[in-house]
Amino acid sequence: MIGFTARLLVTTLLAAGLAAPAYADSDSSLAAARAAQDQGRTDDAIHLYSDLLAARELNEAARATAYNRRGIAYRALGRLDAAVKDYSSAIRLKSDYPAPYNNRGNVYVQTGRYDAAIRDGSRILSAYPID
Repeated sequence: MIGFTARLLVTTLLAAGLAAPAYADSDSSLAAARAAQDQGRTDDAIHLYSDLLAARELNEAARATAYNRRGIAYRALGRLDAAVKDYSSAIRLKSDYPAPYNNRGNVYVQTGRYDAAIRDGSRILSAYPID
């Protein structure tokens, strides 16, 4: 009976909008990580993105964004392998998200991996053709 009462209470609260889903806090945390990054607090931003990704409360699109943004932060610190890994994670989550292809392609150019950069650029152009 207690289990039923607890489920009924949660259902009622959710229906009334009084209990926000867990990812609502994650959205504000994602914004805080972005703000830290924009303020040049790159290490703080990486930690915030990492905490968000470890918590696994973000929806798929927000997780892809967090991986992409953390990749940008890693690249700013010269941690290019970590950046490529995060861009690739973002792409696996959301293959129609062009930013990580572009960002990964830029790292590939920076490291002389031109064939890989061309592949990423081609993926962007095939998804978003230029008229």
